[in-house]
Amino acid sequence: AARRLLPRGLIGCSANLPDDVRRAQDAGADYIGAGPVFRTATKSDTGPELGLDGLRQIVLSSRLPVVAIGGIGTASIGAVRKTGAAGVCLISAVFQAPNPAEATRRLRSLS
Repeated sequence: AARRLLPRGLIGCSANLPDDVRRAQDAGADYIGAGPVFRTATKSDTGPELGLDGLRQIVLSSRLPVVAIGGIGTASIGAVRKTGAAGVCLISAVFQAPNPAEATRRLRSLS
């Protein structure tokens, strides 16, 4: 039903394991949201942390772009991008910053 309503590129599916990637691809997802990469306070009902190696496994097992999510900030964004992830989703790193606009500019310069 979502595919009939939405253009290509907007439907994502969460993945924490390579098997999740296969199911998402078979279901017609446009991208994979992989995480949590690191521990996060934003959401309490996540699966186990992937870490960089787990994220890299998901990236390598997916023919779809992978967006990393969960606990990513200025100290880790570079390492996350080196896994081959197509993008990152940042919530706490922006919204908990004293100046969200400046935090966004800084994070963009690091990615």
